[in-house]
Amino acid sequence: MDEHKESLLLYSVINWVAVFDKTPPENETVLAHNGHRIIETSWQDFTDQDEQWFKKTFLYWTKTFNPPSL
Repeated sequence: MDEHKESLLLYSVINWVAVFDKTPPENETVLAHNGHRIIETSWQDFTDQDEQWFKKTFLYWTKTFNPPSL
C-alpha cells in the first residue's frame, strides 16, 4: 500500500470518547456528538456551563483533527 492510501486510512478511524468515561480538557476545542448531530465546540470558552452540563448535553467527543489532503 502506498503512503498516500495509508495516511487516508489513519484518518478514517475516529476515536470517540464516551462522556460517561471522560470529559474533554477544559477550554480544548473538540468535536462533540449529542445523538443527533456533531458540532465543534470549546464548551467552557463560550458558556458558563460546567462539566455536568457537558455530560447531560453530549454523548461522545473526540479531539479535532485536520482532514486528509490529496
